[in-house]
Amino acid sequence: MHFIQLTITWKNHVFEFVPDRLPEFPLKKFEKVSGDAFFVDESILVYPIVGFPDQEICDASRKASQEHHSKFSPQQVPCRILQQRQTIELVPITHAFYSYSGKDYDYFVYGLENKVFTSKYPSACVIL
Repeated sequence: MHFIQLTITWKNHVFEFVPDRLPEFPLKKFEKVSGDAFFVDESILVYPIVGFPDQEICDASRKASQEHHSKFSPQQVPCRILQQRQTIELVPITHAFYSYSGKDYDYFVYGLENKVFTSKYPSACVIL
């Protein structure tokens, strides 16, 4: 008896883009929260977004599409694209300012989960 063993590996290749509008807020924090899906395009091959009000989003979509097609074309690697999805997600973020002991501080509330981030907490927590 003879047999042929075939191994198939499924991979998701992700390209993420977050417009950097708040330099004090670390972009890594967006990975752990969710937002509202504003636009979803899913097909065998998706086209770059055109006509979105934020040109930076259109440019990132075009760049991601070009990168994906050139990187995963059958001439480059022994693989093929089975499905593509392109999503624009609106993640809420609020920048709040406050004063404590005569000093000014700020913090961020972000994501649908209402997570909080601050770079400078005014004092350490003490359990009495």
